[in-house]
Amino acid sequence: MRAVPALVGQVMQLGALLHQLWRHKVGSALCLAFAVLSSVWSLYHIGLFPPGLTPRHLEIGAASTSVLVDAPHSKIVDLNANTQDFAALTTRADLLSNVMASSPVRGYIAARAHVPVQDIVAVASLGSNLPRSAFEPGSERRSTDLIAETDKYRLAISVNPAQPIMYVDAQAPDAAGAANLANAAVDGLRDYLTLMANQDQVRHSARTRLIQFGRAQGGIVNPSINKELALLTFFISFAVACATFRVFLRVRHGWSLDSQRARRDGRNWWLPKLEPAAASGPAPASTATHEPD
Repeated sequence: MRAVPALVGQVMQLGALLHQLWRHKVGSALCLAFAVLSSVWSLYHIGLFPPGLTPRHLEIGAASTSVLVDAPHSKIVDLNANTQDFAALTTRADLLSNVMASSPVRGYIAARAHVPVQDIVAVASLGSNLPRSAFEPGSERRSTDLIAETDKYRLAISVNPAQPIMYVDAQAPDAAGAANLANAAVDGLRDYLTLMANQDQVRHSARTRLIQFGRAQGGIVNPSINKELALLTFFISFAVACATFRVFLRVRHGWSLDSQRARRDGRNWWLPKLEPAAASGPAPASTATHEPD
């Protein structure tokens, strides 16, 4: 119950502050203009020479796809395939995930995605020896986990330790770019493996197959970030501007009081006033006057 009077007091102080600000039309306009300018700056790059606004890329597009690593004669549909066959394919999937993140393959991915190769950063899995729980559905690294990354185009490749499946997560400035990057990663790896197999004259019946489980579909991770950031920036900037303006009013009031005191007491009113010193020397002896009897 004690919190209610305190809350009422804070609301009253806020009302008094807003009323004080409203009395100063120029100050209100300046605070409002500062808040609006800050909101625009949070969404756009403001250029002066030449003047213009360039949108900031605040939204993040993300997409995911899965790739099955299989043999030319599929082990998935072969009932005679044993555990060792799947273990070998899982090890090969782990190897291919690191190949996909390598520099040569990133060149093929960049060509497929039509983006500069230096803008692509790829991170491969740490290996298939990780605990199984790290790759269970819902616990493996998903596209939404890439929001904390600052790279413009990013690939995260992981492997299921129990199955020959690679998970490819992509990040880009928009949803279409993320889907394009995820699909380009699979196609670029295929291009690189085909080139290497042709150079070494590997038979088609002995080449690794990459089966993509459907083309990647992109989406926006933070669709309302622009509105939320603009509103948050506006309120914070307006509050800071109001607090600064209130400090300015207090300083101006103190300056006015100081000026009035200086005019009243003189220029050096802050110095202590010195009283005139008493005359030194022995005190004159008092003469007694006797009245006649």
